[in-house]
Amino acid sequence: MAEKKSIVKGQDRKPIDILKYDNIPVEKRAWLTKEGYFDFEALNRTVIKFFSEYKYSGKWQSNMQLKNLPQGKEGEFEFEAKRNADPYHKYIFNVKFIIMHMKTVTVEKNGKKVPMNHGWIHIIFDCYFEKNWGTERPVSSFKFKHNKEIKDGEIEYSSEPVLSGSSYEKKPMFSKAPFSQFLKYLYDRYVIKRQTLSHFGKLRIEVQELSNRLKKSLDMEYV
Repeated sequence: MAEKKSIVKGQDRKPIDILKYDNIPVEKRAWLTKEGYFDFEALNRTVIKFFSEYKYSGKWQSNMQLKNLPQGKEGEFEFEAKRNADPYHKYIFNVKFIIMHMKTVTVEKNGKKVPMNHGWIHIIFDCYFEKNWGTERPVSSFKFKHNKEIKDGEIEYSSEPVLSGSSYEKKPMFSKAPFSQFLKYLYDRYVIKRQTLSHFGKLRIEVQELSNRLKKSLDMEYV
């Protein structure tokens, strides 16, 4: 009997076999745009709080400093976050803010004057589901220390390794070797298939949750 494929449809509407590929887009180039009033700091907190609640690790990067221009501030900010769901599955998010013509203004809200931002903001986020990411193990690096000493009137040279630092090396569960890939094929389809589909479903829910929170921060209606 022919095997039933487990597929989802990406944004380009092409079927994706999530058991075959190791890097699958769950949400590709999703975006939100607003021109008007918004709270830039509140948007930052929304993204950071979301990743903190869902146990992601990552870094907040300013790809370019906000430039002060006559029409307002402009620039880009990007956040990359990852979560190792287990030794075989990983979730990856990338969120980017693109800001133009942003100015700080004062508005009245609930009878109080509060600072806000006014301008144009474009939010792009991508989400990927990665399989066979493996584990990261510490790898030590060494350099050689050269010694020189005088014994019995003669100069003797020697070298000894000295620990200079450490880093992490990624080691996938299955290598690119043909036999290893054959084992991976069996593992994906007959051992860990249910967990893979479950993780993929959970990640789709998290993508929608982040989208809803960003819409709320932008004072947009849920759609």
